Amino acid sequence: MSGEAAVAAPSWRRGLRIGALLGALVLAAVLALNHQDLPGLGRILAEMPAALAISAAVHVPQIGFTALAWRGLLPPALRPPALFMAALRWYRESAGALLPAGGIVGQAAAARLLMRRGVPGDAAGATATVDMTLEAVSQLFFTLAGILLLILGRGDADGVAGFALAGLGIALAGAAAMVALQRRLPLALIERLLSRVARRFPAVRPSAVHDVQAAILTLHADRRRLVGGCCGTAWPG
Repeated sequence: MSGEAAVAAPSWRRGLRIGALLGALVLAAVLALNHQDLPGLGRILAEMPAALAISAAVHVPQIGFTALAWRGLLPPALRPPALFMAALRWYRESAGALLPAGGIVGQAAAARLLMRRGVPGDAAGATATVDMTLEAVSQLFFTLAGILLLILGRGDADGVAGFALAGLGIALAGAAAMVALQRRLPLALIERLLSRVARRFPAVRPSAVHDVQAAILTLHADRRRLVGGCCGTAWPG
């Protein structure tokens, strides 16, 4: 009975324990690396509650809106509750910040958790991938707005604006490459790689990459959901 209870323990409890352990390790590393600057570190810690409050006031709504955007990419019948999607989005972002190659690992783990909620694997993988692409595309609009404000607000900003526009061009090319790659995935190569992984993990199904790409192409054709994802809000289903 105890074994079954351990298996059934809520995943968020394990996440809290792991998060607390990682937080303690990070704090210990900061103290060890900055032991000569402890007086200054003390002032930073004294100001931290206000800084955390400001950060949370800005970041928590952003997590909520991006979670709704991801939720809006799913078919209406498969959409989990908004609070679950917000927790999943928070988990994905935390994994991206803490783990090596965290962006990819966080995406894969979040898609896996979405599958446990009853969402088919192709829809979970496709929406996670397209959602990441939409985040990159939407950031271009904010970058462009910042460049316009820079040009309008400063008469001597020509040189800086030139560098900013060059960076925007690179980011735009990167976003276009992400979209092009999703539309023409190297399916044979990915399937061969997954076949090697399946030798160690039999649950991996190499042919599933075809289903994921089909789901991605279906999302690319649904302009309504894509616009909703870029705006950071889910269209009502």
